[in-house]
Amino acid sequence: MPAFEIHNGKRVRVGGRSGVAGYSNCLDLDDDFEVIVSHESSISARGRLVQAPPSPQKGRTTWVIGDSWSLKDDTEIFLDPTDQWYDEELQGEIYESRVFQQAERETPAKKKRKRSKVSKWPHIVWKDLYRSEYLDELLRLEGRGKYRKETSCPDCIAHSKGDASALGTPSVQCRDCFLDDLVCPACCVRRHRREPLHRIESWNGDYFEPTTLRNIVPGHQEFKVLHGNGIHHVALDYCGCERQLPKHIQLLRRGWYPASQHVPHTAASFQLLEFLHMLSLCAKSSLYDFYRTLEKLTVNTGIDVPKSRNKALMRMLLQWRHLKMLKRGGRAHFNDGVVTTGPHNLAVLCPSCPCPGINLPEGWEEALPELRFLYVLIICMDANFCLKNQMVSSYSCNPGLRIGLGYFVPQEAFDTFVLNHTSDEDISTCVGFAVLAKADTKFSKVRLVNLHKGERYAPMDYVFGSTLMTFTGLLQVIISYDIACQWFINLSKRMAAWPTKISGIPQANLTPTIPKFHEPAHKQENHQEFSCNFIKGMGNSDCEVPERLWGPNNQIGNSTKTMGPGSRHDVLDDTFGFWNWMKYVTMGLPEKLIAEWETVCIQWENDGFPKTVENPFAVNQDYMSEVEVEKELEAEEQERRRQGGHVLHATSADKFIVLALSLEESQRKVRELTAQHKNPTTRQGTSLKEQHSILKDKLRNWLILAIILRAIYIPGLIQYLTEIGEPSGEHGDENPEDVKLWLPSHLPGDRRRVVCMEGLPAIEERLRVAQCHDALNGIRHTLRLKTRMIHFRNKNTRGQRPSTRARAVIDGVHQRALAFATKYRTARTAKLALSGPGEWEDTLLVLENKDIRSYTDVERKKRGLGCRGNNEDNDKPTHAMMSLDFRGNGNTNSGTRLGN
Repeated sequence: MPAFEIHNGKRVRVGGRSGVAGYSNCLDLDDDFEVIVSHESSISARGRLVQAPPSPQKGRTTWVIGDSWSLKDDTEIFLDPTDQWYDEELQGEIYESRVFQQAERETPAKKKRKRSKVSKWPHIVWKDLYRSEYLDELLRLEGRGKYRKETSCPDCIAHSKGDASALGTPSVQCRDCFLDDLVCPACCVRRHRREPLHRIESWNGDYFEPTTLRNIVPGHQEFKVLHGNGIHHVALDYCGCERQLPKHIQLLRRGWYPASQHVPHTAASFQLLEFLHMLSLCAKSSLYDFYRTLEKLTVNTGIDVPKSRNKALMRMLLQWRHLKMLKRGGRAHFNDGVVTTGPHNLAVLCPSCPCPGINLPEGWEEALPELRFLYVLIICMDANFCLKNQMVSSYSCNPGLRIGLGYFVPQEAFDTFVLNHTSDEDISTCVGFAVLAKADTKFSKVRLVNLHKGERYAPMDYVFGSTLMTFTGLLQVIISYDIACQWFINLSKRMAAWPTKISGIPQANLTPTIPKFHEPAHKQENHQEFSCNFIKGMGNSDCEVPERLWGPNNQIGNSTKTMGPGSRHDVLDDTFGFWNWMKYVTMGLPEKLIAEWETVCIQWENDGFPKTVENPFAVNQDYMSEVEVEKELEAEEQERRRQGGHVLHATSADKFIVLALSLEESQRKVRELTAQHKNPTTRQGTSLKEQHSILKDKLRNWLILAIILRAIYIPGLIQYLTEIGEPSGEHGDENPEDVKLWLPSHLPGDRRRVVCMEGLPAIEERLRVAQCHDALNGIRHTLRLKTRMIHFRNKNTRGQRPSTRARAVIDGVHQRALAFATKYRTARTAKLALSGPGEWEDTLLVLENKDIRSYTDVERKKRGLGCRGNNEDNDKPTHAMMSLDFRGNGNTNSGTRLGN
């Protein structure tokens, strides 16, 4: 009876020809050590163990981004899906692509300059070394300092010429002078004849108390001056000679702006008004808060607070705004320039809007049809719901400094036009959009109006007509308005009833359009003609310019809503003028920068292949890889030895850390492999035991070397472990992947400097940062590969069995991304332990499993509810995030996101 043996689930005749085709799989556990090899074996007819020879070890397969993500075509793939080598062929198609091959570096990496401790941790250095010194110096300024033993005024000594009886007692100090010396009251007054707005303090025997020059030497008329350092009481004496000027002129020539003209008692310095003006334009802060700041700078106790001059300061600032607009508009160079200023002469016009005779070339009217879009005027109109005005005062009580010189239309003509059209009906023909009678202020490129009762046609017609009157001779005008589909229908009929001031509109081709953001709220029927996407010459313009203007300027509405109508117009004119000016000066780039950029681009384009000149389009990374950091550390060590540095051991400190991190990587890989096979089969269990055995050998060799190196680079480790009751690590552990290697990051911060050699934590920190960036790059490259594989599967794989196997391969690729994530988390935890919290946390963020996905992940683009797969890493349930697509009543605003 023939003898049989069981092999791979089949009976094989003993002594017959072996039908076992042995093959082995290699797991690249660590680059510096060995590889773990799994193999097949069988028992021969004589009872001996026959082992199949291992396959040759393949080269390193770490992946980097390749030149192309297209997979290599294989004519044999998918021809026989039932073949036993189908899985090997599919995995080889993926893993042996250029994506996984290390690209050789053609140019050496630039050496990154090492940052100093002050640059990396400025607050920590200041806290540890300088905080007490700063506090002592601040307290020293509260006293007399080095002048506490002085008995004579230094200025008196300089002017006395040896007369000891003329020396005064030093008791007065100025807080604003550069020199902090003590002088007598008389010398202090003499010093401040040209600096009357300095803050003076007098020594009372125990401390300095605030005083004024007027209290030291009584003067004439009492006068209050508002300055950037507080509110000052000044004794003022006007010029009274025969050529005397009016008092307000004398104050203006000294840089003080008077609050009144005949008998002024209050003034503000030009420096204060200039600062407050720019602060209101940039920060949109209120004048009330700023005046409270001046009061606190003067008296911070709430006792003897100066009488409020808030209204006077508001009046002076409003006049200052208006004068600045007149000055920058060039009206001071004309005879009677203020009186002869016409409407909108103080507005800062847009240099991009086409104006014949100003910025258009000769013969622009005869331009080719495909070039006429260059000379098209786009007028954008939109409502604002934030710049509203309360019922405060009236135009008769607060007419302003003259409405209409800037961006608002003249008020009288506008009010007359609106009152004549109060009975007009504004019919909404688009049920998907209804915003009538809800807006407050309207702004176009040159015109602003106040709406009396919401967004009605009459004020919109007036602002459109007055705007179009400034652009004469144009051939085509595009009008952007959020309800242009209904406003433009009867526009020509309403134009016939317009007044003569706005009725002379040039004969231009008017094209209405709806801004892109507002378009989805309209009906779809017959609205394609209003779409910006289908108007010739529009390009990518979205016509949402007013929205970008309202956003930064809506903050000023908190201040203007309580103003009178005239003052409110003046403030808004100044605010929008500043906006236009900032937009004007930031439209272009410096000529020198443009010339340099063009030179570099032309040189790169004209260079042959391969290009050797500087690439202006390359994005330089601001970090170093782990290999680059190792090379840099090695170069620094060689330079240190070249300069005569002491060599502690043949294995330098940086190599010691590199070996430890390499062993840590091996532990992490074995730990992940163990977690994947919690219930291993017999074959998997044998493989895991072999891998644990190899790791134990590596760990044993490491510990033999670490005994010597730890005594050199971590000399206090044994004592520290003894204190905390931890084993030193030389014992045999059942799980070698859990053995702690005791690097500097494993030690508490207060003991690290004592236990470790100086500079060792910095070496590990640099390597940990490089590990973080390498891990993130690995995640990115793996996700790109995963996306490519998913597209490849969807295009080529059919049937349940091939799809399941392809899914298994894709899951294996995703496990590589998770392995990189584990490496990143370990390195980031070590970085946090070494450096502590800081600005680096804004770059190296906390990584969660739900973040490990590509921005083009096709699996996460699916709408609606789906089955939860094996590879879903989000901790939240799948139904917690859904996409609702509302498609009813003409509403096409889709894609609304709802989430936990």
